[in-house]
Amino acid sequence: SKPRALWQAVMTEVYGPYDKAKKCWIGSRGAEKFCMRPHKLDKATVGGVERLFLAVGGRPASTGEGEGCHACTGNLGLLAFDNRDGQLTLVAKNGLYEESGSWGEVPAEDGFAVEKIGPDNFGWVVESGYTAQGVTGGGKEVFAIETATVLSLGYIPTFMDNCGAVINEGD
Repeated sequence: SKPRALWQAVMTEVYGPYDKAKKCWIGSRGAEKFCMRPHKLDKATVGGVERLFLAVGGRPASTGEGEGCHACTGNLGLLAFDNRDGQLTLVAKNGLYEESGSWGEVPAEDGFAVEKIGPDNFGWVVESGYTAQGVTGGGKEVFAIETATVLSLGYIPTFMDNCGAVINEGD
């Protein structure tokens, strides 16, 4: 019932201390440090229990705001918690710093949805797109919980637009 308190507790526990200057939680994988922020919180009922689906976005801590290149990904953490009477239990997580997105950012918040992906099973569906040399493509990646891990089930291309350019005419 208190999303701000939830995010603060989860981010500190999973990623480490909050950096007021960078306005993010500084997490690390080996020697590499990342600037991570809450991205989106969704809820679903799974097996009669409320499940919280948290998406966290970030980038390497050495990269400043707006410094991403078009081919640079953001970093994505996906976590799922069961909520039983206010007691949260971690159900699954991904690698916490998975590469995702472009321009140094994960896909936009409105590109994340939690959807039913099987009988009494929910997962993230993340929509993204990319434009390079006049060709735009996009699709959806589906993430599911398997045991205690969040896994990508794959990327499903959903559109491609070459702005009317004719490619390999006559072939």
